[in-house]
Amino acid sequence: MGMIYTCKQCGREFEDKPSAKRIFCSKVCHDAAQRKGKTVTCEACGKEFWIPPSDKAERHFCGQACRLSWLSEYVKKEVNVPGHSKGHKAKHLTELNRQRNPLLALEPDAVNRGSYKNKEHRRVMEGIIGRKLKPSEDVHHINGIHDDNRPENLIVMTHSEHLKLHWRMLKERGVM
Repeated sequence: MGMIYTCKQCGREFEDKPSAKRIFCSKVCHDAAQRKGKTVTCEACGKEFWIPPSDKAERHFCGQACRLSWLSEYVKKEVNVPGHSKGHKAKHLTELNRQRNPLLALEPDAVNRGSYKNKEHRRVMEGIIGRKLKPSEDVHHINGIHDDNRPENLIVMTHSEHLKLHWRMLKERGVM
């Protein structure tokens, strides 16, 4: 004759031998009792599903399709608000940068690198060094006057070196 036990998970009574000392009626109840976590609702479709306690996400989705569906709507409503342009070419940011750093603005003839209206300084430097300049090479005007194309006023440097030089000059002037 066995003992009567009460399952701690479902509350059902069951019979087992006295030496068993079981507290669950079945493996299903045992596994359910061991399972930690909670049931949440999918942000996109409303379906309920279980998540483990380690899931600390603010929003929960039942699958990748629901996450992408929600993200698409979120971007349309919250990120791409009217007045903002798509991508990284927001006009208001360009104008804001010009207002904050007026001395960093490029000269009008240098806005589109490599498409100067007057390329005389490049032609003069090519004559001095005896070869065509590479697209990665810039011609720097030592005195800062862009139409002073005397050979002693011109230096060839890589674009990276040229940018570093101008940043260093701005720092020395106290602009940065």
